[in-house]
Formats: sequence, C-alpha cells, structure tokens
Amino acid sequence: MSDAIIKIIQHEGIRGLYKGAGSYFANLIGVYSVNLTLYELFIDSVIKKRGIKGYKEQETQFVIQASIVSSIFTVLMMNSMEVIVVRR
Repeated sequence: MSDAIIKIIQHEGIRGLYKGAGSYFANLIGVYSVNLTLYELFIDSVIKKRGIKGYKEQETQFVIQASIVSSIFTVLMMNSMEVIVVRR
C-alpha cells in the first residue's frame, strides 16, 4: 500500500490521492441515509403494531431485525451506486 501511495504522489501529486472522493462521499451519504431511514421505519412499524411495552420487552430482537432488514434493502438499493464509483 505504501508503494502505491508513493507512486500516486509522484505521478499525480497529493491531489491524486483524493480523486473520486466526491462520488465516494455521494455514495456514502446515500447509503447511510437509506439505511437509517429504513431502520427507523422498521422500528416505528414494530412500535405501532406491538406498542411501546411490547417493543421494550423484546427490544434487542427488534433492533437486530431492523438492522438486518435495513442493511439488506440498502445493499439492494445502493449497489448500482457502488458499481458507478468503482468503474469511474
């Protein structure tokens, strides 16, 4: 890795290390926005269905389920952005 960094700096300068950062950050913002939104929607639907007491009784289980579901849908929705970033 250090060899790659040295070669990039020699050929392109310090700015070369940051090429593609804009598209990476756009992807990152999209991923976290979608993931957190889906997570919150899942938790809200559980609370509406079971009430706050029912949610609190099995909170750990619901948090894990919300994390898994939101992550899967985020990957499915944002994978095309990841391909764009890599192929750029």
